[in-house]
Amino acid sequence: MSRDIALLAARVAALERQLARTSRTARLAYSSIEDGALEVHSRDGVLTGIVGVQPDGTTGITAVNGTPPPTPSPPIVEAGLASIKVTWDGSFTDAAAAPLDLSRVQVHVLSDALVTLDVRNPAATIEAASGAAVTIGLGGYETVWVRLVALNTSGLPGGTSAATAVTPRRAEQSDIEAGSIRAEHLDADAINGKTVTGAVVQTATGGRRLVLNPDTRNGQPALEMHSGSQAEIAPGRVRSNVLSMGSWLQPETSVESPLIGGSRADITLRSPEVDGQGRVRIQPSDQTDGHAHITVTNGGPGGDSEVTLYGSRGSRAGRGYHSIVIKGSGITVYGGTRQMRFKEGVLSVPNIATGTVSITPTPNAPTSVTVSGLDVAGTDHHGFVTAASSVPGTVDECTVTNVSARGLTVWVKRSNATATNIAYLIVGS
Repeated sequence: MSRDIALLAARVAALERQLARTSRTARLAYSSIEDGALEVHSRDGVLTGIVGVQPDGTTGITAVNGTPPPTPSPPIVEAGLASIKVTWDGSFTDAAAAPLDLSRVQVHVLSDALVTLDVRNPAATIEAASGAAVTIGLGGYETVWVRLVALNTSGLPGGTSAATAVTPRRAEQSDIEAGSIRAEHLDADAINGKTVTGAVVQTATGGRRLVLNPDTRNGQPALEMHSGSQAEIAPGRVRSNVLSMGSWLQPETSVESPLIGGSRADITLRSPEVDGQGRVRIQPSDQTDGHAHITVTNGGPGGDSEVTLYGSRGSRAGRGYHSIVIKGSGITVYGGTRQMRFKEGVLSVPNIATGTVSITPTPNAPTSVTVSGLDVAGTDHHGFVTAASSVPGTVDECTVTNVSARGLTVWVKRSNATATNIAYLIVGS
């Protein structure tokens, strides 16, 4: 009996050691997610996050069904000329610190303290979890109430802060001196007959807006177009420039989409070029390795108008290019150094060659002529021949041998020594 107890004790000890080793092993060591997603659930079984392939086909980490964020502290509001400045100090009334899934704090301007705010239509947003200030222009001088509400990364709003009332102020005599206006903002229905120089003009202070900026990237003035997306690195722009091409100047206008990640789409209009006839070029960017463009050129009274569609392969894709040139005189399709042409109703392709040779045969004996110097596209080539004769019975046979990209050998056997025209055709595939 004592021996059985000892064996049982040893077995229990071994199981405890094995359990301890298992509990210390990484739960997802050497694991991966193959074309799927890992769902994160709370202890109550509620989905709280998705890691991997998202429902829309993208890949990333998405938080869902998060806990609503705490209630922001009441805003600090200062009156400006037909505007207000709203400051949030980064604190909450029911939490000591911002939660890690805090997305932003919305600023709502209400006409009455009892109006229910709409989280889909904030007047502005504060993106910094530590607090920040925003200035909001108003269309009048009536008293408004400002409330704050926080949103988490799941898109859920928290509680609404207490309302702070403020009345925008009007310009007073103390704000105006002779020949100038010294005020934080100028509010007027219209400004006529004046020039504003070196100033930033914008439709809003945040979110989607248009900004006339006198000094943008590269020191060029531009109309900036802000999308309001959090993923935006730089706004879209409309700008103009003049390029020095050595012997001539080339003006251009560019329209650039907002920069997201490392990618943006550009449209460039350039006219004229060296011939002076006028040209418009649409190109996704200034990329020179693997790019595409559409170019439209006016030929004028003495030339052909032209549309070019061009696309190339990049250096990491093996290089090469194709283009289609549509001119007043015809259509040409290029593939590298090859070209296919359609002009005046006649189609010419690089993998088909035709021609005629004249052979004066030895009567009743096969006689040949070799055609060389051709350049037929393709790797496999096939030849076809036919004789042109007004006396068909005198031509016994015509054949072809040695067909290649460079040429072929044409044979004819005839009962007499009459010079015979032989038409040939080479097709490459």
